[in-house]
Amino acid sequence: MAVDRSGDEPVYAHYTVPSGGVAEVKLSQFVKNGTSEPYVHHLNYYDKENYLFILDFADAPDDFAQDRMCATFEPIFDPGSGVTVKPAKILFSVTSGQQTYKISSSDATGFEKEGISYERDAVIPLTLSTYAEGGGSGIDTAGTDTEMGVYLRLRSRDTGGYVPVPTNWFVTREGKETGELTGGGISVVLGNAMMGSTSSLGINMKPGSLSAGRYQWEIFLTSSAMAAYPGRLTGTPLYLNFNITDKRYSIQADYQDSSASRLYPAVSTETRQPLLMRIQVKLEYGATADGVIERAGLWKKDQNTGEYIQADFGTLFENLTGTSKDYGLEDSRDLSYTLKDMLPEGTYRLKYELIQTGGGAEQFLTCDTENFIVTP
Repeated sequence: MAVDRSGDEPVYAHYTVPSGGVAEVKLSQFVKNGTSEPYVHHLNYYDKENYLFILDFADAPDDFAQDRMCATFEPIFDPGSGVTVKPAKILFSVTSGQQTYKISSSDATGFEKEGISYERDAVIPLTLSTYAEGGGSGIDTAGTDTEMGVYLRLRSRDTGGYVPVPTNWFVTREGKETGELTGGGISVVLGNAMMGSTSSLGINMKPGSLSAGRYQWEIFLTSSAMAAYPGRLTGTPLYLNFNITDKRYSIQADYQDSSASRLYPAVSTETRQPLLMRIQVKLEYGATADGVIERAGLWKKDQNTGEYIQADFGTLFENLTGTSKDYGLEDSRDLSYTLKDMLPEGTYRLKYELIQTGGGAEQFLTCDTENFIVTP
């Protein structure tokens, strides 16, 4: 049986394998349940489909490989389209043998990622992929009553402590609202069985529900009879760093000369100039300057992952060392960075933050960045 779950209502279709078996079954050979009409569905480029296939082996011979089977899925293109694709292979077990599942994400990573800044009413995108360890993208767990999901737990990177997810926040999956607030976090069901899958989530924040600061999502893969209520968390989580800004504060970083090149040669030349920055700060009504400082930091882009990792100023500059430099709050400030004779090539980012100090832990308020490149 095939269940097309791409639309608002599922479409059911079935196919009976003839005696002697077949090597290939096309979806167009399935018949819609309750009709004699074949199931035919044309796809456009970028269309997303969600199918559930139910395989009944009740009449299969006893000598077939029950523990490790492989189904290959391959789209059929219109003649002359010139489109090719690698067939998808799904490993599964009729006996529901044990498999270890893991989760990955192009958005989430380890602790060192800089973190994207959002305003308090933004939507944080999160794409998650689950897969079976050791190969394959899925396993038949029909009849085991096991759902697959994720549990998202919120932590403050300013204080190090966990923060209850505000009750007016919610999650969407493929554009539809989902998820349960439980145990101070959010549980989201990804599937009615442990399987290889890709899900696009959106974490919808609401204004006024959480103060500005640096935060981190801890993302656990869960499996239980009810994935929306995962119970004890196990395994290693993914981490997604992000920041929430306070719109009453703003900081803007620009080159003093707007026409200045953002490219700097790695080897010193007579024409290579110091890097000159102008930092401007503005506080709106209701913002306080008490305890607020400016903080400068240097980050370097990892060429393999695309992430920005914090670096020491001394890597590039003669007149500054350390991973950050704090300044008192001023409306406008000019900074000059003297470059060393020999510089490591790469893409760099100067980051300027406003930080609230005093009264315990520091609090991130807002930031701005400016990138430049050290060329060969």
